[in-house]
Amino acid sequence: MIRLVTEEQLPRLQEICARDPVSGVQLLSQHQSWPQDWERVTLWVGENRRGRPQYLLGRSGDFFRIAGRRVDRMGELVEFLQLQGCRSVQGEAALMQRLGRYLALEPYTSLTMTLRRPQPFSGDAPPVPCQSLSRFYEMTAAGYPYFRDYVPREEWMTSQFAQLRAGCLQLWQYEEAGQPVCGGALTAPEGTPWAMIGTISTHPDYRGRGYASRMVRFLCGQAASLGRRICLDCGEPELEAFYRPLGFAVSGQWTALEPPDGQENRKEDNIAE
Repeated sequence: MIRLVTEEQLPRLQEICARDPVSGVQLLSQHQSWPQDWERVTLWVGENRRGRPQYLLGRSGDFFRIAGRRVDRMGELVEFLQLQGCRSVQGEAALMQRLGRYLALEPYTSLTMTLRRPQPFSGDAPPVPCQSLSRFYEMTAAGYPYFRDYVPREEWMTSQFAQLRAGCLQLWQYEEAGQPVCGGALTAPEGTPWAMIGTISTHPDYRGRGYASRMVRFLCGQAASLGRRICLDCGEPELEAFYRPLGFAVSGQWTALEPPDGQENRKEDNIAE
């Protein structure tokens, strides 16, 4: 059975999320920020045949994500997603491959990486906290050509504001002339040993200056200060070469199932040192 999450189920769901770092961090962050974002966010728990929690399913806007590596009642999940009008769902690669056999959605696979060899932060000056969500969004959109269409501005700002207010998200930026030129995010909700680095983007006019690698090392230090292990969504397989020298190694894969037109313009160099 699939039902809304209750507080009594959280300890078991946190165990599930700890074994699925990228999805787990994002779903626990949604749970923590739900009071500020309840109109967009819904969390359900899927039970196995014995009635025990088996996976966590979350909706944020039009996007769905699953934390967990096994679904006993696949037909029930498929029917539920179809009733919800699901157009995009993400999760662990092997599980998504099974789910993809039932849903008429195209797979898009990315890498999960975890930090194995920390690199010390050695920048001349650390980044500063995000001063304006609007300007941070515009800087990120300049670095990601597909970002503006794939992540609508108001939806992104609502989500980020809710997570910032809940204390599970940090947004940092490097500035030149008072304008953000490189940004990065650290998501670290309660109830998980993980923190996730994301949204690393450098404005095209300021690439080649080492901002991105300095940002990653800084965020690693922030996560370490919280006592967290560090993971990230590599985004594109081509970016593996960027993250490896910073101490990261591939630890798994996740897959998104999306409409065919959702695959356009994904292959972009968006970090560009």
